[in-house]
Amino acid sequence: MNWRHGIHPNNYAIGETEKYYSDMSEKGWELVKCGITLSRFQKTEPKKMRYRVEVTTSFTNGKIMINNQTYLDNRMKGAA
Repeated sequence: MNWRHGIHPNNYAIGETEKYYSDMSEKGWELVKCGITLSRFQKTEPKKMRYRVEVTTSFTNGKIMINNQTYLDNRMKGAA
């Protein structure tokens, strides 16, 4: 199986979410996509990576929307 889905922590649990993604990477599951409640992972070689979650806002139809953006800190990519 090359894909796996997991329920990530609450959107506002930033530290827990970052740790969850980093732990999954160390187990050989790299984050591919982050949805509202599910995250999609692809099977890879285990590696130490650091993920960061950033809360952003946007305006849609006159309403303020709060979004989580998850990204990989490239400084850790490939570190053993």
